[in-house]
Amino acid sequence: MSKGPIKYSLRHPFTWDEKEYTEIEMQRPKGKHIKKLGADPRLEDLLDVASKCSGIVPKVFDEMDAEDCLGIGGVIGDFLASGQEIGKTS
Repeated sequence: MSKGPIKYSLRHPFTWDEKEYTEIEMQRPKGKHIKKLGADPRLEDLLDVASKCSGIVPKVFDEMDAEDCLGIGGVIGDFLASGQEIGKTS
């Protein structure tokens, strides 16, 4: 498991608002980023977390290719995968 930021290289780079996006760098999520996630987060929820962890406005993710959105959702899901299931106690 990575302790530092993750760089996701976009398979479909694009330009939005005069800025070219070729990769997205995300910090590991903190509690403040995930506290509104339910037990079964949707892609929209994961992209919201990605926005918060990357400092990139949500509108950019709206313009991103679907394949890259799914890939970034997977990266956030991987950050969360090692955590304890919500509602379960050890």
